[in-house]
Amino acid sequence: MTKQANATLNTIVEAQRQFDYPELSSDKYFEIFCAQQALKKSRFAPDPDEIISGMLGGYGDAGVDGFYLYCNRKLIREESEIALFRTPISASP
Repeated sequence: MTKQANATLNTIVEAQRQFDYPELSSDKYFEIFCAQQALKKSRFAPDPDEIISGMLGGYGDAGVDGFYLYCNRKLIREESEIALFRTPISASP
């Protein structure tokens, strides 16, 4: 990445941080930003609470900053009702 591209990306990320999460440090917000972008690329659109719910960052996390599990394009969270993820199986004639 060129210095100019890096500076542009830093400016974009910082502006978004100020808009979305002004109370967070730049480092913490960058983890959230990366999770948002990775999930968007996979065509998932989690809301901010869903993004935060999957964040793991901290000491001893082996470099894993977030973890999200989807089933049938629906985010599975601790409080998820399993029945929501069942897909009816059609019987063959």
